[in-house]
Amino acid sequence: MKEYKGMRLFPPREHKNLERILNAWTKTAKAYGFQQYKTPLLDPEELYADKTSEEIMREQTYRFTDRGGRDILLRPEITPGTASMIVELQRKRMLRAPYKVFSIGSVFRYEKEQKGRKREHIQCNIDIFGEPAMWADAEIIEVAFTMLKNAGLQKKDFEIRLNDRSAMNTTLRNLNIQEEVHSDVRRLFDKRDKISAQIFEENLNALTDISLKAIDDALLQEPDTVQKLRNMLLEDIQAVYSPNTVRGFDYYTGIVFEIFAKDKNIAERSVVGGGRYDNLIEIYGGAPLPAVGFGMGDVVLTDCIDTLAAQPESKNTPVIIICSISETMTQHAREIGEIIRKHFPVSYIGTISENKLTDVYKYYEKEEVHFVIAIDENRQIHIRTLHNRKTTTIENISDTIKFIKKEYERISI
Repeated sequence: MKEYKGMRLFPPREHKNLERILNAWTKTAKAYGFQQYKTPLLDPEELYADKTSEEIMREQTYRFTDRGGRDILLRPEITPGTASMIVELQRKRMLRAPYKVFSIGSVFRYEKEQKGRKREHIQCNIDIFGEPAMWADAEIIEVAFTMLKNAGLQKKDFEIRLNDRSAMNTTLRNLNIQEEVHSDVRRLFDKRDKISAQIFEENLNALTDISLKAIDDALLQEPDTVQKLRNMLLEDIQAVYSPNTVRGFDYYTGIVFEIFAKDKNIAERSVVGGGRYDNLIEIYGGAPLPAVGFGMGDVVLTDCIDTLAAQPESKNTPVIIICSISETMTQHAREIGEIIRKHFPVSYIGTISENKLTDVYKYYEKEEVHFVIAIDENRQIHIRTLHNRKTTTIENISDTIKFIKKEYERISI
């Protein structure tokens, strides 16, 4: 019995990293005043047709026909659902700019699994709608770096690569490259770091007779918008101008960016990608509305955490396991657990014979549990402090609670 190929399974130990990521995303977004929302897991195919990457639609979607004969996709990205939500809010006149929102959920791409890429990944999308000023671009980027920090990573281990789609389009026009191939040229530059120089140049020559050197020379000059944005970012964010950073989606209109771990051995793929997309809401039938945002996935982020992150800080409350040594004490042990639970997290695990307690202690030492409490047939309370492997016997519950508080305070110093 195995899960469907490419789908994700997180046993409790593996789920701890995911929980760390989810907490970092939610904590950071709410600290910056973003509101959470949810979009459907299943979308009608027409929500994506002519609005997203042709490669995704042609090669990477999970699609099927439902019992009503409708063509359905497992969502390959969250943005179309978000755009649909914004159009509906506009229609109901319930949207006031700047509208700051975030969403967390699974997205699905039918593609080859490799390091940093799964067929299902969990993604955080965060966006500011209705704000054309560059402070929104700067804040979105600062949110991304704060999420990395709150996940236990250090900002110094990452850099953000910036470009401006509109400035690049102007450069291509100034070089007299035909407008109808601009999208293909941009997509090719987006793949430049992933294919050989020879293949890149061959593909470019098939699109235009302008030389690669001429294009590279023209793109060397950092756009004023990119320079302005770099100057607005917090000092501990390392940002560089990158003419090869284009992003694969055609709906981006201005600033685009990707955040990478500096060490390519940790993660070759970007951990964050986003930018400004001021025309997207119109494409979905809404009123003109500027927007900027990014997506951050859990797969590459987990690779970074496994290698770069410090151990998470101790929880501010101790975790306790409680058991009874005798079957006759089961109800009494559960009642004690209920009292202690008013102060600390408690998990009751049933009746454990006295000669098995050592195995219980060894197991929970590895599970970040702080204390194991065993109740014997005389109603005595035996507290095992796992970090120093000492057992203390106490007669009553109030003294037990006092002991746990005092001992945990000492452990946490």
